[in-house]
Amino acid sequence: MNNPGSYREFLQESLEHGIPDSGNFTTRFNSHGFVAPFPRFFFFRQTNMSDPEEPILLRGARFNVHAMTLSGDDGKTYQREVIRHPGAVVLIPVIDRDTVVLIENTRPTVRETLLELPAGTREPGEPAESTAARELIEETGYSAGKLSLVHEFYSAPGICDELMHLYLATELTEGQPDREATEQIQNRVASRDEVVRWIREGKIRDAKSLVGLYAFLYSPEILAAI
Repeated sequence: MNNPGSYREFLQESLEHGIPDSGNFTTRFNSHGFVAPFPRFFFFRQTNMSDPEEPILLRGARFNVHAMTLSGDDGKTYQREVIRHPGAVVLIPVIDRDTVVLIENTRPTVRETLLELPAGTREPGEPAESTAARELIEETGYSAGKLSLVHEFYSAPGICDELMHLYLATELTEGQPDREATEQIQNRVASRDEVVRWIREGKIRDAKSLVGLYAFLYSPEILAAI
């Protein structure tokens, strides 16, 4: 790669040539002592869901819709609707270096059952790692002996400030899930080869899951950790 700090080039090289040599990729240590496989350019700020400068158009159970005022180059002001979100987590639960726990999750919003990585919304004030531990058990029944922060990313920054924390979950212990009454979820344990094939065939279409699965498939640091 010409620019080792480029995540997009990292993914492109990974798809074309397989796992890149770790010497050609910039790594960072995060607060958990885990070597993150992606560059960490920014320290992210959690937006206040009750920002007094933004009128609230809709109060929801998990997020609010605010009216944001923007100043244009033409000197005019414009109003845009924005979703203010407490943040979320997504997990890469690995049984071993070649096996990952996915879920089949029925999503009424898109009227499809999607193949996804386990994920969930943070409670107000809840540390992301606590959310990750809780959501893994709730959705899959597995508990993790170790959680390592891999990366942070915005899910849809054009309309929403949801900041997602991606965790690698290892040292798994199987148990009973504690799913919400409205959740229709089934575990789907998959091999590395199956994940590659499903991505190639377009069977995995959830964005956060693609981010996590590309890390599972092509990050040398994650491979070393498992």
